[in-house]
Amino acid sequence: MTVNLDNPVVAEALELIATHERLFEAGDLDAVMANFSDDIAMLAQATPILSGKAALRSFYQAFLGAGAWVFKHESAAADVVGDLVVLHGVARGKHTPSNGDSESTFANNFLIILRREAGPLRIWRAAFMPGAPE
Repeated sequence: MTVNLDNPVVAEALELIATHERLFEAGDLDAVMANFSDDIAMLAQATPILSGKAALRSFYQAFLGAGAWVFKHESAAADVVGDLVVLHGVARGKHTPSNGDSESTFANNFLIILRREAGPLRIWRAAFMPGAPE
């Protein structure tokens, strides 16, 4: 599998993820949430599965409240299956805690599935797990 940048649907998916990164870095929770489908399901380390926008909003509100986040999704592969785009790769970044603790870096493997919803793609399913080489 590879990332086919000539495919306009893949390019649209990658642009949505890049926009998501910028909005997250800016701390704009409302704009971040607009990138998700209403029936989002997400798996993150040490959390139960987050189902639906309300659960995800609570999670991200606490996440953003913990400090500044800067990250980049490095997609290793992209597949288009009907109305879905499946991306996987490594998300690398850093976290600067709001409590004054030292900055930390991370590298998480990710799997993100985007679905077309009456026009634009939205993030529909996502899983993030540690263990990627930094």
